[in-house]
Amino acid sequence: RAGRRSEATGKRYILSSEARLSSVDVGDVLKMMANESGLGETEAITCDTNFDGGAIKIGDKEVDATARLESELGVICRPNDETFRDMAEALLKAK
Repeated sequence: RAGRRSEATGKRYILSSEARLSSVDVGDVLKMMANESGLGETEAITCDTNFDGGAIKIGDKEVDATARLESELGVICRPNDETFRDMAEALLKAK
């Protein structure tokens, strides 16, 4: 559909929710999914508690493209927590 919108003609899009989440948050979701699914061992899930995101701090945004994604492409990204739960489940099943 985006390829047919005049606003998107000649532009390249890399879609993202723009969220920068801490490894602690990711680890918490992985542990929760491991408990709920019975997959994996929660004590084996660790994270880097010292990483602050580097040049772009966790919680900051590189760009604010949410409005452009919706207006130019008609795209609204899924909520981060939903995406992370799906990712965690896929990772645990792949182990």
